[in-house]
Amino acid sequence: MSEEEISRISHDIADAFYDYPYAEGEKGMRGFIRTREAMYQFMRGIFSAGVKSHCAYQSENGEAYMIMTDTEGKQIKFWEDVKSIISEIEALGGIVNMMNFAFAQSKGGTLDMEIAEHNNAPHLDIEILVVLKQYWHKGFMRPMMNYAYQRAEKFGIMVALETDDPIKAAKYVHCGMVLYRVRDCGPGYHVYELIR
Repeated sequence: MSEEEISRISHDIADAFYDYPYAEGEKGMRGFIRTREAMYQFMRGIFSAGVKSHCAYQSENGEAYMIMTDTEGKQIKFWEDVKSIISEIEALGGIVNMMNFAFAQSKGGTLDMEIAEHNNAPHLDIEILVVLKQYWHKGFMRPMMNYAYQRAEKFGIMVALETDDPIKAAKYVHCGMVLYRVRDCGPGYHVYELIR
């Protein structure tokens, strides 16, 4: 995928995240990433790292995108991860804001920490799953989830993901995930951990 394609798709992904209608009283990660341009920069870093590490997947015609890693060998490459972190720091407005975001996200422990405490169970992480705005409510989330389930079943491993809104969490449950726990990460920011 060319840099131009990565940029174009990253803009579409950022728009979907930025314009997402959170549940009443929730602000999710939008409480930290406050402008559309910052959301683009944040998502471009993540999406680019996923593409260049061969961990990015898309629906047949590009209606939905997913970054997926697993303990069976699909991981973000080290230098791509470093570049993504630098991009996230810039998007959040500096290292202090990045640390505040990371602290909020990990408040109460993360799902990866929980998995590690239970014999470091082999698992597949859905890092990001996004359906582009023009395709919302048209059934594109389920096929992406089914693709993740098929990969996990191939290796006999569990699927794990975190999201920042109860409506999103309910959609994942509808697609076969189980709500493991909800962490209160600060005013208007909850992390919903799901497994299968």
